[in-house]
Amino acid sequence: IMLTQRQQKNNILSVLIIAIIASTLFEGVQIAASFDYQRLRLIDYNNVTSSYLFRGNAPLDRHGRFDPTLVINSIQGYLKKQQQEDQQVLKEYDDDPSPEVSSSSSIKKLIVVSLLSKKASDENSVLQKELSFRNDVKNSDDWDTNGQTKNTRQTFEARGKNKNNNDVPQQTVQHEVQVSVLHRAIVGSWVLPPPFPLFPHVFKQLIWTLFDPSDGTWEVAQELQWLLQDNHDAIVYIHCMRGIDRTGLLSGTYMLRYLQSSATDIHSINYNVGHRPLNWPARKALEWVIWYTTNKIISTKQ
Repeated sequence: IMLTQRQQKNNILSVLIIAIIASTLFEGVQIAASFDYQRLRLIDYNNVTSSYLFRGNAPLDRHGRFDPTLVINSIQGYLKKQQQEDQQVLKEYDDDPSPEVSSSSSIKKLIVVSLLSKKASDENSVLQKELSFRNDVKNSDDWDTNGQTKNTRQTFEARGKNKNNNDVPQQTVQHEVQVSVLHRAIVGSWVLPPPFPLFPHVFKQLIWTLFDPSDGTWEVAQELQWLLQDNHDAIVYIHCMRGIDRTGLLSGTYMLRYLQSSATDIHSINYNVGHRPLNWPARKALEWVIWYTTNKIISTKQ
């Protein structure tokens, strides 16, 4: 009996240890949820092409269906609100401010960059809904042979947000928005170590060159820059499932590479969106990007 009780205690202790390790490793891994306007953030704006880069979570409606109008409507409300705030500033400092220009109705393209994984069953289900969106609408364009990009045309009603963030119609103007879906999976590396300060510089450079510890976000960030440069009046929208970890990693990489943002600002934005730090793979990959961009800046100055 004493042996049995001891075995039971050992089993309970083992289960607790496994639970603690699992909660540490898989922190932030969450199931699908509907689109959350509160997680929408503007990352960059190209004033030559009038295109925006936004981040958020998966654009799913309450029934789990892919619905790009959620992104369109929310961003239109966001831009309208920003425009009103800018006009208010002009009125305070200028007796004859320039006339308002409606930016929300000029959106012609929505490019959804999905970071979902095909290996996770729940995410693969959402991904297939995104990639099959072309089959659910009429008057769609052809899509490329690799099955990753799908272009479709559909008419959206211009809508916005009131002061309580409730979705309300602002105007009945109808306009066409071209919707494209790109799939760029970021799975996260559990094996590679973070860039410890004690590691020699040559060793870190070797890891960066051979293993890409950024989890592919360094190249995808460059692709986002190209999308902003090559598309006029477009919205590039990046998302994972919850819009926290992989989205935070990619947006952080972009901000480090092209906006020269500080690591403190990036961590602050990510925490503001997810109300917690990034999970271990995303946090570790972002540390590598911070090390590489910092080292690159120092080398350039020297």
